[in-house]
Amino acid sequence: MPSQEAEDLIHGIADAAARLIESNVALARRVLRGPDGPDDAEPGPGPVEDAWLTWADGAGDLVTLSYLSAQLADVLGVYPRRSPRDAGDDD
Repeated sequence: MPSQEAEDLIHGIADAAARLIESNVALARRVLRGPDGPDDAEPGPGPVEDAWLTWADGAGDLVTLSYLSAQLADVLGVYPRRSPRDAGDDD
């Protein structure tokens, strides 16, 4: 059974992945729907700017996914830790 720290990291990874997926699904719906009428013609981001803003915001979720995954690998001991003395052994 994973430690509490590992479980917290797994939940954080799942949350970031869900936010990333949900924001892109919402973007796809907005782009596919297009403007419906005069109310949707108000000034605001067009489809390309909307996509860019969504993906720029999603970049934070990608960073979170990467960082938490690295932390989880360390917590689970996926890669053995090397001492500074071992760092010169690859020559």
